[in-house]
Amino acid sequence: MSSSIQSQDIRVVVGLGNPGKQYVATRHNLGFMIIDALAEQESLGWKRSLRFHGEWCQWIRNDMMIHLLKPHTFMNRSAKSVHALLKYHKLAPSQVLCIQDDITLEVGDTKLSVGGGAGGHNGIKDLQAVLGNEFARYKVGIGQKQPAQMALSDFVLGVFPEAHRQIIWDRMQAYREQIALILDEGITPAMNLINQKI
Repeated sequence: MSSSIQSQDIRVVVGLGNPGKQYVATRHNLGFMIIDALAEQESLGWKRSLRFHGEWCQWIRNDMMIHLLKPHTFMNRSAKSVHALLKYHKLAPSQVLCIQDDITLEVGDTKLSVGGGAGGHNGIKDLQAVLGNEFARYKVGIGQKQPAQMALSDFVLGVFPEAHRQIIWDRMQAYREQIALILDEGITPAMNLINQKI
């Protein structure tokens, strides 16, 4: 991880997901769910943006302008939306915090990272192909696919069972607080707190 990434550098928070009612409650839309909860808590109104190929709003936090973004380009073309916003506002990939679902983590668990592989996540693969690998990733677990022989695409596009959905909603405030911690304290201090194992 680059030590040059500091708190003042994060200017864009992206929630990954797929547009459309049929995807609303699916595991792969966890990024949308969390960024929607964050925007709701801060009383931010989403605007459709043709320029940015998605929904976008601005959040003034501690005198900093933070852009929130939900790409509507579908998961495997997420970079089109993010790149458009970065280009317009003259921002760098290292200023992006991406909220994603993660199959390597237990349901509801979180991890903060910079760099590393995509872990089979098509949205991350697309972002890495276009932006490189300097953006930060806030990962929230959806658990390993069950049954094991199920296609990964079927699993991530499936809806959360009720018990798992409850875990996610019970921890939503913690997710918002962790994202605020990342913005306020910086990647490295936040990583030390978020990634600690109890």
